[in-house]
Amino acid sequence: MSRINLMDKVSRLRCVALLTALLLAGCSKPESAREAVERFVQQVLAGQTGEAYQAAAFAFQAEQSQRAFETASRDLGIIGATSSVVKEEEVVDKNARFEVEVTKQDGESLPLTVQLRQDGGRWLVHSLKSRRSTAVGMVENRFSLVGRGASFTDSLNRPVPDQETVQQLVQETMTQFNAALISGSFTEFYQVLSRAWQVQLTERQLQRAFQTFIDRKVDLTEAMKLEAVFEEQPKITTEGLLVISGHYPWSPFRVFFNLKYMHEQNQWKLFGIDVNLKN
Repeated sequence: MSRINLMDKVSRLRCVALLTALLLAGCSKPESAREAVERFVQQVLAGQTGEAYQAAAFAFQAEQSQRAFETASRDLGIIGATSSVVKEEEVVDKNARFEVEVTKQDGESLPLTVQLRQDGGRWLVHSLKSRRSTAVGMVENRFSLVGRGASFTDSLNRPVPDQETVQQLVQETMTQFNAALISGSFTEFYQVLSRAWQVQLTERQLQRAFQTFIDRKVDLTEAMKLEAVFEEQPKITTEGLLVISGHYPWSPFRVFFNLKYMHEQNQWKLFGIDVNLKN
């Protein structure tokens, strides 16, 4: 056989192989709505939020950033959950809705509602909602920034402050809080709160919350000379709040605190405070 004939034969074999591959690809069965939602949920469980986000519909991406989606998934306990089950489905034309139950690491069940739409022959996740009340079946979209204020968005898009900044925030807040206890008045302390919290809380309510500390003449001056120990890494929640939890290893009582901040006017402002003394 001549060299030219051999090369022609090899070329024909390559063309046949390529044609076969194209035919097989064209004949592959498209992903069903159920398969699409199962893949999406499994990606989130495995922490592959980037892949899940990029494969979702444009409307899903337009409601939130990839980072916001990852934060919400982590806060709700979906990332790292042990299992998921698609319990109910409703598919009508190019729209589909699925009820999914996720079992978190602590054994708690988290019901989710996933809606998909068919676009270009493919099923894409259009929205993901967590159930607010299983009794009445109400749902809320924890995966959307729509309708939330500028302070929320500003906080959520910011990185968690470094360790030095966190220490300064805690020291400043606890010093102001202790001054309120010693003086017996929360008037000045109320002024350092975020505007968003002041809308929800009156000065009188704040005073009443810690009146027991005032009555017992609690003074945390010595405790605050110690370095705060953090129970876990500070984080920014889906509510756009920076949460810092820890304690002062004081004796005879440990001073436990849980502080929440919202970024307003280019600084972190207090949005919540919980202080407890424990043996």
